[in-house]
Amino acid sequence: MLLDWPTLIAVDDIQWCDPESLALLERLIERFADRPLAFVSVERQNEPGWDGFGQSDEAIVLEAFSSSDAERLARSLIPNASDNVIARIAEVSAGRAIDIVAIAESVEAAGAGEIGSVASGIRAVVARDLAQLPLAQREFLQILALIEEPITPELLHRLWDEERLLPMLEASAERYLTTGTNGFLFRHSALAQAIRETIPIEIPYRRRIISAVTKQATLAIPDLEQIIAQIRACGDTTLELDYLERLAGAASAANEPLLLVRALERRIELTPFNANDSLPLYTQLSMAYNSLNREREAIRVCSSGLNLATLSHTQKTIGPLIGSYLMAAWLAEDRDTFDYLCLLSDSTRIEKHDKAQIISARMYAAMDAFDETMFLHLKTELLDCDGEFTLAQVRAAASEAFFAARKGNQSEAMAHFARARQITRTFPKMVQAIPDNMEMIAAFFQGREYELPVGFADAASQPFYFYLRAITAMKAVANGHFADAIECVVDSLVFDSGSYARNVLLGIAASAAVLGGVDLPKSLLDPLSAAAAQFMHSSPPPHSLLPLATAYAALQSRRDASLSRALVTKAAALWTSSTPPSGVFAIPALLARCATSLGDRDLLLRIAHGDLKADRFPWSLAHHQLATQFAALACGNSVPKAELDANAAAFTAIGAPFFATVHASHVMPKKEKGNGSRLSRREREIVELISAGRTNREIAITLSLSERTVEGHIANAFNRVGASSRSQLVAWYLRSLNPVA
Repeated sequence: MLLDWPTLIAVDDIQWCDPESLALLERLIERFADRPLAFVSVERQNEPGWDGFGQSDEAIVLEAFSSSDAERLARSLIPNASDNVIARIAEVSAGRAIDIVAIAESVEAAGAGEIGSVASGIRAVVARDLAQLPLAQREFLQILALIEEPITPELLHRLWDEERLLPMLEASAERYLTTGTNGFLFRHSALAQAIRETIPIEIPYRRRIISAVTKQATLAIPDLEQIIAQIRACGDTTLELDYLERLAGAASAANEPLLLVRALERRIELTPFNANDSLPLYTQLSMAYNSLNREREAIRVCSSGLNLATLSHTQKTIGPLIGSYLMAAWLAEDRDTFDYLCLLSDSTRIEKHDKAQIISARMYAAMDAFDETMFLHLKTELLDCDGEFTLAQVRAAASEAFFAARKGNQSEAMAHFARARQITRTFPKMVQAIPDNMEMIAAFFQGREYELPVGFADAASQPFYFYLRAITAMKAVANGHFADAIECVVDSLVFDSGSYARNVLLGIAASAAVLGGVDLPKSLLDPLSAAAAQFMHSSPPPHSLLPLATAYAALQSRRDASLSRALVTKAAALWTSSTPPSGVFAIPALLARCATSLGDRDLLLRIAHGDLKADRFPWSLAHHQLATQFAALACGNSVPKAELDANAAAFTAIGAPFFATVHASHVMPKKEKGNGSRLSRREREIVELISAGRTNREIAITLSLSERTVEGHIANAFNRVGASSRSQLVAWYLRSLNPVA
């Protein structure tokens, strides 16, 4: 110990040193304080137990391992473990050698070598670590583990004063915590879970969190969600119901139907049925589901609420619930249920004010069915009801505006839309979205630009998101960007939607594939086949499947002529018996194309004669004319050039250049061969990010996609440009930016 060379002190697992060992090390350092001294540890300087070694001249600390190095270390310790176990150990250890070893030892001791044994290893490591910490530091981590992430700095400052908070944050930063966009996060959810399991009684901590959050001057939606999570864990139902009501109100005001749905589902779950209090909850919840185009969920809620109302002998106040039920049944194309509800409402004594909700829902259905006689009759009935500005008045005004637009009365439609918006000024944004959504659809079919109102975002959490995505896809079709249209559908179908929305989106994708002569992704083939089978076996078939069935018949005309013929026959019967709803985005020329492929001259003559029904939107009229021209040419008849030019001008006027430039006899261009097809919009975005060196995971986060979806787009890009590796794909992309080079 009296050597003249520099003294090196090496300590393994410093954080597990007991107090006597730490005291011994401190005495050694003091003893050789006049000599050059180096200290080596596998831990960082801010770990527990390091503070006593500040006198060392140099500290050598091993940095965290990279993911690959961490996996190699874990593999060397437990060579027989599965790849999933090794990867999980590397992930949750954050590359820290001491944790890799400790978790690996626990896994090996368990003898299972499965993912579950990794969790056990983490719990053992965390429990051992926390047992060595000072009480204040341990409680700090335990409280954080009970808070929903991200853990905001504002909340932390309400729980601890700055003098105590900063040292505890610094001590926890490297091992447990990291920073996110809006606050702190645990490095891995498994760490937070392991810490929670060390808490003997959670309720005092949770009460402390609730107290800190509620002290804020204004409670934003994340604050309310945080409070509710803590209250639920404490089991205080009364207090939870109070804050769920606040959250529902905030979600409605903020136009967040997904959040509203969660709050209302929980309120209904916790509240014993009482007609006066419960029926408004069932109505509001079903309306939120309807706005999200999740009509099957709305039907579930309405059916449950109506059954409970019947059991409690409640009749007079069920009007709003039946109105929402009617909307859901109509959107689900469940005509039997719709007709039953109409009979029920006619035979039930319902308050006149509430009756308006039922009438307005039936007015929407009459508008959608293009039944002017029924619409005018219901409009007269509505005038006899309460004239206050209610949801029924909003829905009726919007329906009247859209009906006027379908009849070709644009100025009348604009006046009614203006009135509907005037009525909704004092309503929550979710109700304001009703006329906005219907005017957005009308604007597309009228060929005019429409700017989304402030707060109406292109996001799945927004009301009527499906229509926004459907219009985006149809605009791509109208401009000849068929791959973009299909890609838009694929991205949209990731989100939870009802059968109506799914049917329409699949129909748009199939129509784009036929018109553009492009392949559909494999992910759409099975749903298309199943939907075509549903169309064949339904009586009457749903209108939402009409475009899909027509396009699918065109796709199958050479592979399965009998199936194609059956689909075309049934589609023609539906198309000639009733006007398709505008929101299904039907393209009648595809039916004429199918009839030509099948040699069905009788159907072609009927189409040429104008037997297919259509409304008076400029989009509908132009497409109806295109179908009649196509059928006439297919029958060997001539079509005056002036008529062809006039219809091309009509398509140009409504912003559909593809249909304006393509001759009626070439409505379905031949499919291009080879892999030189251009990339879709999403594929271009992904290839650009690949060229910037991004990984699939980074690309998925950037574009808000799943990694599997990113992989699918990359595979499609490989096929389109003939690449077999990412480097070849990047090379192609760089050449495309500079064709001369």
